Amino acid sequence: SHMKKSLFFILGLSVLLGIAPSVFADGVNGPVQSIDASKNEIIVRDSASGANKAVSVHPKIISTLQPGSVVKVSLKPGTNAANTVEVEIG
Repeated sequence: SHMKKSLFFILGLSVLLGIAPSVFADGVNGPVQSIDASKNEIIVRDSASGANKAVSVHPKIISTLQPGSVVKVSLKPGTNAANTVEVEIG
């Protein structure tokens, strides 16, 4: 039970510090670099790593995005398919 408390503390701390360890979450946050509507795919520059990542997105969602949109994407575990896409308005 002490181990569980430590783990929750670490998770809570990483949330407080705004760190999203890739171990805990499959996702990518950052600006949309490009959109390929024919493949239902967007390229997002991951703010954490600086790497470009391809993400498969539902056609209804892709039509609302544009290059430069800052998105927070959660991925279906083990895939590059978007589970949820949040767009930052700002």
